[in-house]
Amino acid sequence: MVPAPVRDDAVRATGLHPTGVGVLDLAYDSLLDAALRGRAPDGPRRLRFVRPGLQVTVDVAGTADLALGVRLSPPAAVTVQLLHPAGRGASATATGGGCVLRGVPAGLSSLLLRRLDGTGAPVRTAWVLL
Repeated sequence: MVPAPVRDDAVRATGLHPTGVGVLDLAYDSLLDAALRGRAPDGPRRLRFVRPGLQVTVDVAGTADLALGVRLSPPAAVTVQLLHPAGRGASATATGGGCVLRGVPAGLSSLLLRRLDGTGAPVRTAWVLL
């Protein structure tokens, strides 16, 4: 996990952190796991972000024009929107706990999740390089 002061500095530096939004920390990255084990990744890249009461798993497919398969646990009806240094990008609705974002550019990214019923504060994933 990233120490809070480091994360706060990074958030201020990017200027893209909406106020009142919780952060899901990166808990697993299959590329890092494979590198630590001294082997090539097997299958698509998988990222797992967590915070108490919520886990978001993202499967990354493609090389330049990416598709992101997003799954929430526990399942929730949310809007998922891509954040990147140029602003906001693609969005999709997950009504059964999952969705796919298509046309995602490679680069620094975060996902913003808002509940469809308007309850609870929005959350976003930690920034990662896709």
